[in-house]
Amino acid sequence: MKRILNLNGISGSALVIIAMTGLVVPGALLLISRLFDRGGLHLPALEWLARFFWLAGGVLLVLFFVLVVLEHIQDAIIYRQYLQGRRQAVEGECPFCGYRPVRAFEHSCPVCGETLNRS
Repeated sequence: MKRILNLNGISGSALVIIAMTGLVVPGALLLISRLFDRGGLHLPALEWLARFFWLAGGVLLVLFFVLVVLEHIQDAIIYRQYLQGRRQAVEGECPFCGYRPVRAFEHSCPVCGETLNRS
């Protein structure tokens, strides 16, 4: 099974974007709205926009959580398949990296470069 969902590289950036969308932007908008209120100018659109960004951040956080759960399920399936197939010797497979299309005339694996013992 090919690993379809991989959040290792983007998870930090995604969490920063979610935090900015759900916390920083609404906080700044509410602060600006309060400052305008003190100056005598009431802008309800800023409060609505702050609520929208707060809700968008919550939705993004739930979506990210769902993706993390799906990745863990995928990893468990891949690991279970690995455990079932690790004791089976497969003809034409590299014993080092598991590359399967190793042909009989090749003396080293084209992927990892390890020398193959042909007995």
